[in-house]
Amino acid sequence: MLKEQIRDLNIKKILCNKGNSIIYLLSDGRVFKRFRFEEIELYNHIGISLENKILEGDKLKEHKEFFAPLSAVYRKDTFIGYTMRLNKDKNFAKYVDSLKYRYRCNNLKFCANNYKKLEFIIKKGHVLGLVFPDLCTVTNIFISRMGSLSLTDYDGFQIGDYSSISISSAINNKYKIYKPKFYNNGLFTLELDKYSLMVLYLQELSLLDLSLIDTINPKTNEVLTTKDLVDYLNLDDKEIISMIENTFSIDHEGVYVSEVADAIASKYDLVLNKNTNGEYKKILVKK
Repeated sequence: MLKEQIRDLNIKKILCNKGNSIIYLLSDGRVFKRFRFEEIELYNHIGISLENKILEGDKLKEHKEFFAPLSAVYRKDTFIGYTMRLNKDKNFAKYVDSLKYRYRCNNLKFCANNYKKLEFIIKKGHVLGLVFPDLCTVTNIFISRMGSLSLTDYDGFQIGDYSSISISSAINNKYKIYKPKFYNNGLFTLELDKYSLMVLYLQELSLLDLSLIDTINPKTNEVLTTKDLVDYLNLDDKEIISMIENTFSIDHEGVYVSEVADAIASKYDLVLNKNTNGEYKKILVKK
């Protein structure tokens, strides 16, 4: 992989300055992600070389749906970040929000098709030795005008034996994701991606924060479960419920989201329902 000195980069402007990195747009159209010292040290503390992880990005250069590093960047001999292509496609979350509300809510087949596209990319990543602990951070998912999807934030990928310290808040329940089903021998498993895909899909249907599943509801002092979720959605198909519960469970093998999304699209419509308090929520109604 190309190695560059920061002094040789022509920085045009800052695109994002938050967390443990600063992202710049370069005059040649590339993006430069510069890590703060604390981020690099955190990787070192857990025994992972962030520099070597970035250099592994060469393995993905032929796979354009993954925005892999183009070069590693240094200040003299010290690694500080990497460059990558600028993703000019539309952020997936903003794309979904831009659709007409009636179409977005009611067209379950359209929704299922989007998640099948995302699932296809994730499965391709698995073949290449990738896992995506930060998948539920939807700002990293982009969609082109032709409907193809891509993933950015390479350093958030788990690639081979190089794990990730970036975990989406939507699934960051430490009592669950560090169980052997999802995390084994210091690495995240493919089951975590099944879980993440399911969370993304069900959050779009329900508009609920699914990171609260398996935690205590402070109002009732009871544990929130997947049963509460399916009851909220008015989902009553036992086979579909079983697939969802197995994917969320720490004990059973999960399923990929396409199985659930296709089953729901074939059996249900999604409608807005007004409760006794005058509040609206989306529920599933059998065809």
